Amino acid sequence: MLIKPPERDGLCRGCQHFGVSYDRNFPYVCRVMGFKSRLLPIWEVKSADGRECMSFQPRAARQDKPGAGRK
Repeated sequence: MLIKPPERDGLCRGCQHFGVSYDRNFPYVCRVMGFKSRLLPIWEVKSADGRECMSFQPRAARQDKPGAGRK
């Protein structure tokens, strides 16, 4: 069965629930749904449910500390 690619493929990387694991076989993590995957979690959700991820929440903007960064 062919699955239409998610329209927001990069969505996981901008989600606060997305993570990267140390497991080579399953490098991506969706914390809200509680699973690790070889593919980005949005692909797993799309193939299992046929819908886009409904748990997306944007990451908070990073607040860099003053004086940190390049010198």
